[in-house]
Amino acid sequence: MAIGFVNPYISNNFQLMPTVVTAGTPTLQATPILGSSVPEKPSFSNFLAEALGETVSTDAGVKAADLGLITGAGDQDVHDVTIAATKADVMLNLTVQIRNRMVEGYQEIMRMQI
Repeated sequence: MAIGFVNPYISNNFQLMPTVVTAGTPTLQATPILGSSVPEKPSFSNFLAEALGETVSTDAGVKAADLGLITGAGDQDVHDVTIAATKADVMLNLTVQIRNRMVEGYQEIMRMQI
C-alpha cells in the first residue's frame, strides 16, 4: 500500500512504502515519486492581474447582457441581468477598495522615517 504526499515547500516529493525489516515489523521507507513536480507559488502580482481580468470580463459580460436586453436580441431575463450587474458592481467596489488599501500602504511606507 503506497501513501503519497506532496509538500509545496519541499523540493522533493516522496512516496511512503511499507517494508518489512526484521521480525515482521513494518517500517516506512521514503522513495521519490517519479514525474512529480512542486507547484509554483503564485505571485501577488499574478493574483492581482487575474482578479482585475476577472472584474473586467464580468463587466464586459454585463454590458453585453444589457445590450441584449435592450435590443431584444438573445434570450435575456431581467432578473439575470440585474443579478449580473449587481455582481459586477460588487466586484468593482472590491477592486477599488483593494487599490485604495494598496495606495494607503504605499503612502504609509513613504512617510516612514529612515
